[in-house]
Amino acid sequence: MLSFPEFIFKHLTVSVIIGLITFKVISSFLDNIFNGIFYLLTPQKFFFTINKLYDCDKNKLDNDKMYLEEKEKIKYGIYYGSFLRDFIIWFILMVIFYLIVRLLNLNAYCSKPK
Repeated sequence: MLSFPEFIFKHLTVSVIIGLITFKVISSFLDNIFNGIFYLLTPQKFFFTINKLYDCDKNKLDNDKMYLEEKEKIKYGIYYGSFLRDFIIWFILMVIFYLIVRLLNLNAYCSKPK
């Protein structure tokens, strides 16, 4: 029978390390490759302009002016555009990962002897 310390040091530790390495690789892919391609296709200003921004007196700020000049005046914000951008990136990556897994499963299925 597997004891609790044995479980922690053997299985859980390996799972956490593999998870951290996987996170680092996916994060690097996002930062160095995918975001560059994504921003070439959809300008960042598009997502910024649908945000709702307010100053410290809760007066609505003009997004175009804030984007170009005075970002330090932003005190409060509802970042619809940032959420939309992150959701689109997440969705595209999930489709890519789904296709990769499906392709790997199809290759594994085709290589089995009958």
